Amino acid sequence: MKAVIIVDDNVPMLNMTKKMLDEKGYLCAGFTDGREALAYLSQHQVDYMVTDLFMPGIDGVELILTVRSEYPDVAIVAMSGGSPLAGDMLGMVPSLGAHAILSKPFTRAELLAALDLAQAACSGASNSGKPETRD
Repeated sequence: MKAVIIVDDNVPMLNMTKKMLDEKGYLCAGFTDGREALAYLSQHQVDYMVTDLFMPGIDGVELILTVRSEYPDVAIVAMSGGSPLAGDMLGMVPSLGAHAILSKPFTRAELLAALDLAQAACSGASNSGKPETRD
């Protein structure tokens, strides 16, 4: 079972995202701020992180940078919506370490596709530094 943390200060959005993934068999933990998410990551094995960008305290950009540095095997999906800056920020976060982006509101199919894309990109990134083996 794949483990996902969802970080969003918008509680209804957090709960909806969690429900979408719970129903597909993911093991989900939800947090309303980046500090809680980082504390959880320090104690648990996680496959994915889905995070909002605009949050009080540790925002999504800072959270992405920290997770990329400290937990490089976690596939990251950045999500945002409702802000005039959302599109610009979402366009920027792949260069900061997010593997996939998602505009709110989204469907379950879009969320699952973003997780698949993030996993593929994360796997490719983690293997890119390894030397090739030859028979």
